Amino acid sequence: MTKKHGIIKLLDPPFENSDLEPGYIKAYLPGVRENGGQYTHSAIWVIIALSLLKQNEKVINYYKMINPIQHSSSKEKAILYKVEPYVVAADIYGAGDMIGRGRMDMVYRF
Repeated sequence: MTKKHGIIKLLDPPFENSDLEPGYIKAYLPGVRENGGQYTHSAIWVIIALSLLKQNEKVINYYKMINPIQHSSSKEKAILYKVEPYVVAADIYGAGDMIGRGRMDMVYRF
């Protein structure tokens, strides 16, 4: 969880210098997709699970974190996000100088 950047990471830290071999995930650069970034499919499932557990405050806070308008609420954030403010990016970079950037090749449009 990286509240500062509004990211719900699937795995952290990234598999970079690890002896562990988790499969294809390690092929992604550190901080990209499942390898230390936000893989939004799993972030949504976390929110669904929390709602079933009646953890309403967490549900609201986590939903706000993945809401694209939060990633575009200022000019600086929008420039970093690089995805339209009405688009939930399929994944968001979670490490390095691109932390917070949405991937434009895979998006959910509402």
